[in-house]
Amino acid sequence: MVIIRPLKVKSATAENPVDLFLRESCELNRTSRTVCFYRVIGTDSAVDEYISKIKEIDTAAEKFNYVRLNSLGAPPPDKVPKIAEASEEWIRSVDSDISQITKLSLPFEIKNESLKFRMAISLNQILKIEKNKKSESVLKNFAIKMLFWIAENLKPLFENTKTFPKIVFTGEATNHAGLFLFYCALCGCDVLYIHSQTDFTNTYHELQKFSHLHDAGSRKNAIAIPKYTRKPAPVNPPAPPPADIITSQNIAVVTPRVTRSAAANRSPAPPQISQNRELSYEELAAFSASVVMIAALDNQKNVLHTGSGVVINNNGYILTNFHVISGGTTFGARFENEDEAYYTDTLVKYHHDYDLAIIRVNRPCEPILLPPNNTLTRGQKVVAIGSPLGLFNTVSDGIISAFREINGVDMIQFTAPISSGSSGGALLNMQGKLIGIITSGFNSGQNLNLAVSGKLISDFARTFI
Repeated sequence: MVIIRPLKVKSATAENPVDLFLRESCELNRTSRTVCFYRVIGTDSAVDEYISKIKEIDTAAEKFNYVRLNSLGAPPPDKVPKIAEASEEWIRSVDSDISQITKLSLPFEIKNESLKFRMAISLNQILKIEKNKKSESVLKNFAIKMLFWIAENLKPLFENTKTFPKIVFTGEATNHAGLFLFYCALCGCDVLYIHSQTDFTNTYHELQKFSHLHDAGSRKNAIAIPKYTRKPAPVNPPAPPPADIITSQNIAVVTPRVTRSAAANRSPAPPQISQNRELSYEELAAFSASVVMIAALDNQKNVLHTGSGVVINNNGYILTNFHVISGGTTFGARFENEDEAYYTDTLVKYHHDYDLAIIRVNRPCEPILLPPNNTLTRGQKVVAIGSPLGLFNTVSDGIISAFREINGVDMIQFTAPISSGSSGGALLNMQGKLIGIITSGFNSGQNLNLAVSGKLISDFARTFI
C-alpha cells in the first residue's frame, strides 16, 4: 500500500517581512515548507515613496515565480454553471474524511501528489471555516469564487514550475480575499498582504493565527497602488537584438501611414494559387509576407512582450493571440522586408477563452485565406510561420499529431517546432491555407505544440475574413 503524506506547512516570523518574503524559493518536491504570510499594514512614507517601495519588491521578486494582485474579480457568467457543479461536490464533502476529500477534482492538474493532497485538504479547511461562519447560500457563492480564483491565479503559478510561488496582494481587504490568501499560504506560497490603511477583519481567527501582522506606521490614508505587469523574461544569454526586431526605440517613431520608401521595400505578396495543389516549402515560405511580428507596448512605449500575427483581411486586419496583446495600450506590427513598423491602438475584437484577438493597422495587406472546409487529418503535413525568440518569420514544418480539447477549446496538436514569440503565428496546410493560429507548447516535452483550430478562427473572425 502506498501512503501519500500531505505537504506540511507552517508560517515563519521575521523582523523584516519583506526580507523573509524575498528569500530563495523552495522546490515543489519538498515534504515540509515554512512560509511567509504577513499582513503589512500602514505606512511611514509619503505616497510616492510608498508606491516606490512596492515596485522595488516587484523588481526583486521577478526572478522568482511571482505575481502581484490588486483584485481577484468575479467569475464570468458563462463559466459559473460549470464551476457551480464542481463547488457543490466540495461543499457536500466538507465534513467527509480525508480519503473522500482527496478524490475531488481541483481546478487544475497537480503532478506532485504530496502538494495535490495539501491543496485538497486546505480547500476543505477553508470551506469549513466559511461554513461555520456564514449561511449556506453565502457558502455556495464563496465556493464558486474560490474555485475560480484558484484556476485563474494559482494555475499559472503552479503549472510549468519547480518552485513555490510568491504572491503580493494590494487590493481591498475583504473577508473572502483574506481566505483566498490564507489558502495560498496553506498550499506553500509565500504571501504578503500590503495595505496602507486596512487590515483583514478579525472574523476568522484561524487566518489571524496563521498569519502575522507587521505594523508599518500610520493608517490614516488609503493609497491606490498601480497594477503590476510582469516584464517578459529576457533571452539568456542577452544579445543585441537583430535589426528586424521591434524595440521600444524604433516603435516610437513609426507612423501609421505607408510612405513611399516603405512601399518600395514592401514584401512581395504571397503567391496566388489557382489550383488546389500541394505547394513546395519554398512556395509556402513566401506566405511570410502576410505574417507579422507584433509588439504590445505600455503608455510609455515600453515593449511589454512580442509575438506574431496573421493578416486576414486586405484592409489591415491582423489576427493574433489575446495573450500576445494583453496589457498593451498600443500595438506595433512589423512586416517582412520593411524598415518601418506600423502602430495602432485599435483592438477590434478579442475572445479570452479562445485566446484570439484582432488588431488593425493602416496598411493595405494581402491576407492568408482559410480553407473552404475545415477537414483535417492526423498525420497531414503542416508549416508554421512565426517569430520565435524574436527571430522574424521563421518557417518550420511538421505534422498534425492529434486533436485536443484544452479547457473546452478545440486545439490542433502539431510537431512543427515553435518557441516563445511564435504565438499568434500561422499554421498552414500544404495548399497555403490558414488552418490554425499558433498558441502554445508544452515546455516539459518536445514539439508538443498547440494551435487554435480553423473552425474557431472562422467563428471568431467571420465578419473580417
